Amino acid sequence: MFFVDLAEPWDVVRFMITSVNRNVTVSFKDSNLTVISGVITVPGGDVTRQHEVRYDDKGRRRIRHMEIRANDVVRFDTFKFRR
Repeated sequence: MFFVDLAEPWDVVRFMITSVNRNVTVSFKDSNLTVISGVITVPGGDVTRQHEVRYDDKGRRRIRHMEIRANDVVRFDTFKFRR
């Protein structure tokens, strides 16, 4: 498990995950570390497949942290942030 602390709050965060052998979970949190997205599960399977993870906070600009739980090696790519 690891946390990603964002320097500023965002409305939308999206990124790609690859090389997923086992399920990976992602949750987006506000500045108080309260989960605002629910838990998003990226299913394990074909390691060559890409999975998009996206959370849209509908203009409330509360996304400050991400918690990612993986039991294996995963790769992240193409992070995009929007206000």
